[in-house]
Amino acid sequence: MATFSNLGIKLIGTGEESGTWGTSTNTNMELVDQAISGYISHALADANATLAIADGSSSVARNKYINFTGTLTAHRTITLSPNDLEKTWYVKNATTGGFNLVFKQGSSGTTVTVPNGTTAMIFSDGLGATNGNIKNGIGTLLTEGVIPAADNTHDLGSATHEFRNLYIDGVAYLDQADIDAGTIDGVDIGSNTPATNLTVDSVNINGNEIQATSNQLAFVTGGSAERIRIDNTGNIFYAGRTTTGATTNATSYLDTDAMYKSYQGTGIPHMTFLNGATTVGTITNNGTNASYNTTSDYRKKNVIGDIEDACERVLDLRPLQYEFKDIINPTKQEGFIAHEVQEVVPHAVTGDKDAVDPVTDAPILQQLDHSKLVPLLTQALKDAIWKIEDLEEKVEELQDAVSEI
Repeated sequence: MATFSNLGIKLIGTGEESGTWGTSTNTNMELVDQAISGYISHALADANATLAIADGSSSVARNKYINFTGTLTAHRTITLSPNDLEKTWYVKNATTGGFNLVFKQGSSGTTVTVPNGTTAMIFSDGLGATNGNIKNGIGTLLTEGVIPAADNTHDLGSATHEFRNLYIDGVAYLDQADIDAGTIDGVDIGSNTPATNLTVDSVNINGNEIQATSNQLAFVTGGSAERIRIDNTGNIFYAGRTTTGATTNATSYLDTDAMYKSYQGTGIPHMTFLNGATTVGTITNNGTNASYNTTSDYRKKNVIGDIEDACERVLDLRPLQYEFKDIINPTKQEGFIAHEVQEVVPHAVTGDKDAVDPVTDAPILQQLDHSKLVPLLTQALKDAIWKIEDLEEKVEELQDAVSEI
C-alpha cells in the first residue's frame, strides 16, 4: 500500500500501480521540483490563514518561495500544516496596510514575525501537533539587513571571517564604532580611546587637539550661522565677524584673562564689563581717543556724605620715584606703593600685602587703581582753595586796617 513522505510525495509500494507507475512518478517529480525551487504569489484574505501540504498534489505551502499579497487591516497569523512538517521556506510579506505576518506550526511553540515589505528565511522542525516550532538559524534574514533572534546575541562576521565593504543607505545605529580608515558622513562617538583619529570634512581630531586642515576653523549654529572663527594666523572672530577690519559690534563673554583687540565704530563699546546683568564699566572711543569708563550713574548710588579730612589723608600718601625689579634697563617711574595707599584709600587697592598662592607659593601681587584717588585729591584741592580764599580775605582786611593808621 502506498504511503506519503514528509513533503507529500507518494511512496509506491512494491508491485503496485502496474502500468501507471510512470504517472505517479512524474507527479512526484513535479512536487519535488515545487519543493526545491517553486515560486508562487499567494493573495491573503484579511484574516488568519492555514497553508497545508496535500499528499500527492500541488499545494501553495510546498513551494520554496511564497510571495504573500493582499490588503490587511491587522497583523495576521499563517499556520503551516501538517503539524509534523519539516521544511524550509523563503517568504515575503508583500501585503499592503503595513502589518506583520506571523508564521507558526501547531498550537504552541515559537513563531517568526516578518514585518511588512521584508523577506525572511524560515524553517519548521515538525515536533508534533502541540509543539510545532518555526525557527530561524542565523537570525531572520531580511532584504533590509540581518536581524538576530534576540538583542546582543549574534555577531556579524568574526575576527578571522570579516566582511570587506558594508554599504548602508540610511541610518546605522552602532553601539560602538572602531574605525581604521574611510569616510563617514555623520557619527556619534562615546569612547575617549579611539583606534585612530577621526577626520571629518577637513577637521582632524587627534587626542585632545582639534586640527583644521584648511585655513580656518568655524563654529556654526542653525545650519549656516557662523558664530566663531579662528583663522590661520590665530585671530579669533566673534558673532559672525570674519575680517580684522570689521566695524560692527561683537559680544564676547570670557571667564579667564584675555588679550582682546576690537575694531568698533565711534561710540560702540570695545568691551563691556558686567556684574550679573548690570554694566559696571566700558572701554569706548570717540574717533580719536579711548575712554576707560566706570559706571557712575546716580541711580546706582546712595549718597552718604562729603569726603572728610581730605587734606590730612592726602598728606598721609607718599608719592615717590621707583624702578620695577626684574626688568633690563628699567625706566624711572613715579607713583605709590600699593599697601601704603591701602591704609589711606582701601578701595583703590586690590589684594593683600605679602599674599602668596597657597598651592604654588607664587606671590599674588597687589594692584592699584590710580583713578580711585581722584575724588580724595579733588576734595583736598577744594579744601585748600577754601583755605586760600579765607586767608586772602583776612590779608585784605589787615591791609585795609594798616592803611587807615
